[in-house]
Amino acid sequence: MTGTGSLLNRDTTSLAPLEVVDREYFDSAGYSNIIDVARNLTVNSGSVLVQDTGTLVGTSQINMRGLGLGSTLTLVNGRRAGIAPIADAGGNDFFDVNQLPLAMIERIEFLKDGASSTYGSQAVAGVANIITRKGFEGLELSVRHETSTNDASSINLAAGSPMGQRGHFNFYATVYDQERGDRSNYDFIVERLGGVKQGVDPSPASAGPLTSSTGQPGSYTAAIVDPATGEISPYSGATFADPNCEAAGGILAGSRCRHDFFDQVSVVQDQKRYQAFTEFDYDMNDNITVFAESHLSRNRVKRTSGPGLFQNGLVNTGAIFVPGDHPFNFFVNDPADPSGIAYVDPADWDPATDEAVDLVCLCRPLGDNLNGKDNAPPRVLEIDYWRGLAGMSFDLNENWSGEVAYQRSHARRSESVSFNFIADAVNQAALDGTWNPFGSSLATPQLVSPKDSTSVAGNTQSVLDSLYTTEQNTYKSSQSTFDAVLTGNILSDVGLAVGLQYRKEAFSFTPDSLNAAAQSASTNPVNPTSGDQDVFSVFGETIIPVTDQIELQLALRHEDYGDKGGTTTDPKIAVRYNATGTIALRGSYGTSFQAPTVRQFSETSSRQLYDDSAVVNPITGALSCGEGGTSISGELLITGSPELGPQSAKNYNLGVILTPSDEFELILDYWNFEYDDLISQDEGAQAIIDNDCASDGIPNDPRIERDGGGNIRRVSSFFINTSSVKTDGFDFTANYHIDIRSGTLKLSSSASYINSFEYEQVEGEGYVDIVGSRNSRNQFRSLPEIKANVSANYSWGNHSVTSTVRYIDGYTNDANDEAVDSFSTLDLQYAFSVNELIGDKKTYFSIGANNILDEDPPTLGYRDRPGFDDSVHDVRGRIVYVSLTQQF
Repeated sequence: MTGTGSLLNRDTTSLAPLEVVDREYFDSAGYSNIIDVARNLTVNSGSVLVQDTGTLVGTSQINMRGLGLGSTLTLVNGRRAGIAPIADAGGNDFFDVNQLPLAMIERIEFLKDGASSTYGSQAVAGVANIITRKGFEGLELSVRHETSTNDASSINLAAGSPMGQRGHFNFYATVYDQERGDRSNYDFIVERLGGVKQGVDPSPASAGPLTSSTGQPGSYTAAIVDPATGEISPYSGATFADPNCEAAGGILAGSRCRHDFFDQVSVVQDQKRYQAFTEFDYDMNDNITVFAESHLSRNRVKRTSGPGLFQNGLVNTGAIFVPGDHPFNFFVNDPADPSGIAYVDPADWDPATDEAVDLVCLCRPLGDNLNGKDNAPPRVLEIDYWRGLAGMSFDLNENWSGEVAYQRSHARRSESVSFNFIADAVNQAALDGTWNPFGSSLATPQLVSPKDSTSVAGNTQSVLDSLYTTEQNTYKSSQSTFDAVLTGNILSDVGLAVGLQYRKEAFSFTPDSLNAAAQSASTNPVNPTSGDQDVFSVFGETIIPVTDQIELQLALRHEDYGDKGGTTTDPKIAVRYNATGTIALRGSYGTSFQAPTVRQFSETSSRQLYDDSAVVNPITGALSCGEGGTSISGELLITGSPELGPQSAKNYNLGVILTPSDEFELILDYWNFEYDDLISQDEGAQAIIDNDCASDGIPNDPRIERDGGGNIRRVSSFFINTSSVKTDGFDFTANYHIDIRSGTLKLSSSASYINSFEYEQVEGEGYVDIVGSRNSRNQFRSLPEIKANVSANYSWGNHSVTSTVRYIDGYTNDANDEAVDSFSTLDLQYAFSVNELIGDKKTYFSIGANNILDEDPPTLGYRDRPGFDDSVHDVRGRIVYVSLTQQF
């Protein structure tokens, strides 16, 4: 067989630190998705499990050793299988495991050391090789339903049939349906992040983590119109909250009317996935076999949404301008304060004596009436994948064989987002008075303006509809690979493999036409981007049995990226020494290379959560640093450079395997990585915001763009080769089984311990150990020091019971220096099978609960969004499931 980590047709898996998760384990652990495997894999840290905001919604990834989504290579049957249509915030490409049907998987092999010499770029931290159920015969149908805070159901189908005496065909399909879960569905999120509208003391309301200082209705200051240039700017006087703030659904906090967006996004999205995978092989004759694979995936994601900010008004700050002659502008100059404004109740308005002033409206065009899970149309994501592969394997003689294969994959992500404001329509409607931006539109919609005795305060649906359209953005990616490999023996027992690979990757982003023209909610144009990259590789590998006890593996790979990454040559050496019949030692050393991705040469835009300590002074209306502030979602724009160089790594692994009996196995591995010239932002977005206030106490960093209400609009950064990482740790695995009475007891445990994760952001500044940190201020994600699983399974006859305890160590939230507690959960399952219940095949039943004690994920600290760590802890609480599998 060809094991993960080698190109040669022999069992060499013992040379490499390999962890195998097979189908039997999937079933006993109660998994419904591949991401469940990654979530509980002890060597995996930093996969995005769920996102309430951000661009990775609807995707799942594997992130071994926490070195980044672009540092783990995911394969299907040992071959590359495409890239997602989007990248992470760092421009790193990844494989979206959500596209594969669970019905197709026989096992997943996780190679836990660097493998660039065998598989090429991206295999820096390791490889996840998804192996299909090739050769399965018959028909198998399974259904599953699970309930937690949100429900989910799946149907899996596997079919296989021989093609005469020469071939075999398999078909697998999965339909997965997941319900949405909003913030208000999770009591612990309400307790941690709730405000006035959730019945939680805001302490104070102005600092609520899920409110915005720019509301609808909003707040106002006087406007100054330059008679020479026509430029409109806000007067320096005090801000005045809309008098109908609370009656119209806003939150009154001092001089600001705030907007509540607690349920404006989903914690868990509504998803419907349709996935199919086919494979076949056919022996043309005794020496030639042809084979093919194809898969198709459609993922439809619906997220709760709501109206966003508008930052493309006529005021030079981007705010909305409301003229004094607007029929519902009842603000006049404050006679007691020449710089301020005062409000006249419409019932007291006298057209003969009262004269309204021009206003700067610190507001959003739409608010609570079209906000959140009950009122707003959803944001819809359509994520489609297609992949095809064809190849041929052949025997040249008794010692030499070869294989050639070509695969092509395409991915597309389409976004449909409501409330994409049309700048000209919003501004003109405010100027001519056809749209009422004031709270009277909701609080007193029947009010007739005393200024013209005609206009009615309430906005008609046609007027509201005229203010916005549906935003349409499209992301595409493609990957083509051609592989050719020859394997054989150069001596009787010395194996050799040589080969070449050509790989081409491309991506494109087409923004909405309004966004591209800067005619929507922002003055910043969103630029279309595209690019491609060609890579040519040659490689070789040999395995040498030095003695009966020592086996040696040598591998070498040369890759050429042309003018987009340069060239590299990466070696690897691995050795296993069978010291005794019960003790074996193994070790490996290799180098890895990761060229900049196509996206890192261009621009990457994403949504991020920012903790912003800048607040608007309620007296002066000026922005200043101080206590309070809020968390807000804003854009992160990272621009690449043609000067980017490759990232490189060195790693070694030392392991001992103890098998004192057939019933017991213990494996201990020490691993060590040095990762240099990492591509990252010149400074993390959160660090830019924090340092802006820390430097001089004034929020004035030009890389931070804000709207007229002081809310962060965009943070700009740059891709550079800047940082280095040195990390090491231990992996531990133990398995034991024994026959007890009429059954078998199996005990297993696995644990990973990160001894150090030293990070140097700029060469020469010195390393800082960031293990045990959330890492909100750098490019990495949370790094708990210890992750461990311990399980016990007892099987007797047609019955089995499985229990698993999972542990994740505590760590520090570096955003606020709060401790994030450790997290332990208990999973239980009972399963049994019945013979010939339907036909002459077996029927399998299982019922179980993951996190049966319904433990809430640990808090990140006071008011820290999203209320839990979405790359470490499962938000869903107790998951009770039942499944049925029928073979035919």
